[in-house]
Amino acid sequence: MELELSQLGSCEFYPPAENSTIRDAEKWMNTTFPKALKQLWKKSDGLYTDEGVLIYGAEQIAERNQTWETDLYAEGYVAVGDDSGGRVLIMLAEAGAKDVWIVDGGSMSPDDGMHVTDHFIRWVNQGLELGESEEDEYIDGDEDID
Repeated sequence: MELELSQLGSCEFYPPAENSTIRDAEKWMNTTFPKALKQLWKKSDGLYTDEGVLIYGAEQIAERNQTWETDLYAEGYVAVGDDSGGRVLIMLAEAGAKDVWIVDGGSMSPDDGMHVTDHFIRWVNQGLELGESEEDEYIDGDEDID
């Protein structure tokens, strides 16, 4: 599937990443980035939607993963973005990875998160929608609990 950024109207785009920048980030992090993420970087080195979804660029991904301590709390994954509200987008640190999960910055295991998509490129093409989060219901102290 081809990445079609021209279909995204409400995003901030950046100049494409250089191959050397991507290689340097992989080397510095001692990881492999998903090819789908690299495909995005070849057109825009990250992006930001009006809804606050940020996909990290190759120049910032190492710093963001260090800040989130992804290697400690989500071993085998790479943080690829966030929702500008404390939730982190993660993907497997494998060339063929396409699935994206959104996890809380305090509990980054995909088991504790929500599966966003099984196809990164399709998800980007469709506008990077995160869907509804499953919030815990607030229990009013005045209500009877059965």
